[in-house]
Amino acid sequence: MSDLVQKIDGIEWKIQKLAQKMKLLKKENSALLEENLQQKTELEGHKNNIYNLEAQLSRTRETLESSHKNGSGSSKLLKEEIDQYISEIDKCLEWLQSM
Repeated sequence: MSDLVQKIDGIEWKIQKLAQKMKLLKKENSALLEENLQQKTELEGHKNNIYNLEAQLSRTRETLESSHKNGSGSSKLLKEEIDQYISEIDKCLEWLQSM
């Protein structure tokens, strides 16, 4: 009879340990899900930023081409602005690749 009680006590101890592990894993899972959501939100923000920068770059290129056709002297400034947009896009792309 005492052997049976020892086995039951052993099973009960194992169940308690499993319950503790399960509680810890649920807590960890919840934290990871929250972190994942934050990362996804941040990634969307960066994607939007890249989209906006590419749109600005496109508009600037069109302006540059237009001013070049019209003989405007501001092409150097526009080229510098385009280079700046390209640099910002490259930084965003590097950040996305590092994730």
